[in-house]
Amino acid sequence: MDIEWSYSTPVDPVEAHRTGSFTTLPIRVNKYRDIARSSSQILFHDYERIFGLGILDTCHGGSSPNGDFTIFAYAETPSERMPALVRLNDLAFLHDAVLDELDVDDQESQTQDLSATLDVSLECTEKGGPHASSFKKLLSKALLDFMRLDRKAGRHTLEAYRRWLRHSQDINIHSYTDFEDFEKKRLMDAASSGAETMWAFVAFSAGVQISDHERQIALPTLSLLGLAAAFTNDYFSYDREVFLHRTRGAKIMNTVHYFTENEQLSLQDSKLKVHDLVLERERQYFAAKRDLYQRYPDMSYQLRRYIEVCEVGIGGNHYWSSIADRYHRWQDTYSQLEPRDENTPGQQSDGQGSSQLMDQVPIFTDDTPPQDHKVNTASKSVEQGDSIAPHNQATNETLSTSPSDIHITLLSSPTTSKPHSPKLDNSPLEGPANYISSLPSKNVRSSLIDSLNEWLPVSLRSKQLITTIIDLLHNASLILDDIEDGSPLRRGSPAAHSIFGQAQSTNSANFMFVRALQVVQDLNNREKCTSILLEELEQLFVGQSWDLHWRINCICPTEEEYLEMVDKKAGGLFRLIVRLMQSECSDATAAGLDLGLLIATLGQYFQIRDDYMNLTSQAQTKEYLLGLMRESGALDATRVRLREMEGEIDGVIEGLEEKTGVENPMLKLIVEMLRLE
Repeated sequence: MDIEWSYSTPVDPVEAHRTGSFTTLPIRVNKYRDIARSSSQILFHDYERIFGLGILDTCHGGSSPNGDFTIFAYAETPSERMPALVRLNDLAFLHDAVLDELDVDDQESQTQDLSATLDVSLECTEKGGPHASSFKKLLSKALLDFMRLDRKAGRHTLEAYRRWLRHSQDINIHSYTDFEDFEKKRLMDAASSGAETMWAFVAFSAGVQISDHERQIALPTLSLLGLAAAFTNDYFSYDREVFLHRTRGAKIMNTVHYFTENEQLSLQDSKLKVHDLVLERERQYFAAKRDLYQRYPDMSYQLRRYIEVCEVGIGGNHYWSSIADRYHRWQDTYSQLEPRDENTPGQQSDGQGSSQLMDQVPIFTDDTPPQDHKVNTASKSVEQGDSIAPHNQATNETLSTSPSDIHITLLSSPTTSKPHSPKLDNSPLEGPANYISSLPSKNVRSSLIDSLNEWLPVSLRSKQLITTIIDLLHNASLILDDIEDGSPLRRGSPAAHSIFGQAQSTNSANFMFVRALQVVQDLNNREKCTSILLEELEQLFVGQSWDLHWRINCICPTEEEYLEMVDKKAGGLFRLIVRLMQSECSDATAAGLDLGLLIATLGQYFQIRDDYMNLTSQAQTKEYLLGLMRESGALDATRVRLREMEGEIDGVIEGLEEKTGVENPMLKLIVEMLRLE
C-alpha cells in the first residue's frame, strides 16, 4: 500500500548531494517552512527578552540556509503541530548550547535538571535564581502545547525524551575494549534511547496512532536507522565537538574521535570510515524493512506509515546536518570568543557570560538510584555567605538539607567531648530513609513548591529548606504507611521494612519527623513555621488514625467523612507547603493570596486519583473485587468525579492567574501530567 504524503514534498537527491549529504534515505521537506521560521523567531525573541543575548551568540538552534531542522526531520507535520515541535526542539538546542559552555560535572547537573523538568518534577534549585526558573516556564509552555494537542502521543514523547536525557549522562569513551564493544554498548544504547525520542517525535508530528505491540515490532528495524543517525551526527559534528572539548572541557562522545584516539587512524581515514558506516547501516535497514514487510503482509497502514515517516525523518536529519548552521557556522561565532585556558578546561566564566545563565545546584531526585545507602552529607551553599544546612550550636555540626536530599545525619551528643568520631556511625538510622528516597517518584509535592513560587515568591534558601522538610515528612509517611498497610512493595520495589525490618524502619521514619523539625529552625520565621508544622502534623496523624480505624474495623465511611480524612492526611502536606511559603514570603500582598480552594481540591484529587489508579491496576487487586466495583458503578462514579475535579482545578488556576497577573505554566503542567487518560 502506498503512503499518503499530505504535508511534504520530496527533495531532489542530486541537489541534496551538492551540500555534502550522502544518505541513501529519501528526503522530504515540510510545506510550512514559514510557520517553522516564525515559531523559532518567537521563541528566540522570548529567550532574548528574558536572558539577554548571552547564549544566543553561539546557539544557532535548528537553523540552516534551507530552513529549520523541524521541516526536514518531521516533514509530515500539519500546520497546527508545527509551532509546538519547533519550540520544544529549539529549547533542546538552547539547553545543549548551555551544556557546551560547562565542564563535565556541570553538564551532568544540567542534564539531570532538564530530565526532572520533563517529568512531573519541576524542581528549580538553581544558583542562577530566576534564569533557570524562566527557562522552565518556557519549557513548560512548550510541553503544555504538546500535551494539549495529543495527550497520549505527547506523554509518550516526553517520557522518551526524559529517558534519553538520563541515558546521555553516562558517557565515557575510554570504557570500551574495541569498536565492536563501543558500538554494542554505547551506540546501540544511544541509538535506541536517542532514536526512541526521534520516533516518538515523528509519531507525534504525523499523528500516527500505533499500539505498544506494533511499536515493538518495528523497533529492531528502526534501530538500524538509529545507528545510521548516530554515525551521521558524529560525521558532521566532529570538528565542533573537538573544539568545544579542547577549549571548553565539554564532553566528547564521537565515533570519528574514537577511531583517531583508539585506532590511531588519520582524521581523513576516520571520517571516511564513519561515512561508510552510515551507508552500511542504511543498507542493513532497507534489507530489514523488506524482510519485515514480507513477514507481516497484513501490517496496518498506521504501522507502515510510522516506519516510512521515521525513515524520512532520519533522511531529513542527515540532509539538515549537512547544511546546519550548528555544524557549519560554529567557527564564525566561537572565533569571536576568547578560548578558555586549556589547562583548566570547563572553568566557569566571571558571571557575566552565558555560562552562568543556567548554572544550577545538582539535582538529587527521588529517581536517583541508591549506592549502598551512603551519601555525601556535606552542606551546599546556595547564596553567597549562606548555607541551607541547619547548625547544631551544641556540637558545631552542620546538617545537610539539600533539596530532595532527605538523607539524614545524626547529631553527636552535646555531652560528648571526644574530638574523634564515635565508633558507631549512623548507617542503621540512614538506611531506610535513604532507601525510600532512592525509589522512583512522581515528586508532585516538590514540583508544587516550584510552581507555587510563581505566586508566593520566597528566597531560594527558603524554598530549598521547605522542599527538604516536605520530602522528609512525605518519605517518613511512606515508610510508616507500608508498615501499617502490610504492603511488601513500594513503587514496584521492596518496601523499606521488607529490607530493614519493621522496628528499624519505624525508628528511622520517626527520626525523619524530628529531622524535619530541626530543618524548620533554619527558616527565617522559625517560631511561626514551627507552630505551623506541629499543627499540620497533628492533622496528618489524626487523618491516618481514621484511615486505620475504618480499615481495621471494616467500616465504610461516608463520602463526607472520607474527604475530611483526605483533607487531614493527604491534603496536610499540600497545605503545609502553602502555609510555610506564605510565612517566608516577604511580599505581604502575595502572602495574603487565598490558595485554600486550590490546595484542598488538589489534595483531594491527588488522593482519589491515587486510590482509583491502584484499584484499576490488575496487579493491585483481585479481578473479582474489581468486578463488584464495576457492577456497583463505583469506579465510573469515581472517574466522573475526577474529571469534574480536573475542571475545577483548571478553573481555580485560571482565576488565580487572572487575579495575580502571573501565568503559571509549571502548575498547569503538573495537572496535565496527572490528568486521567
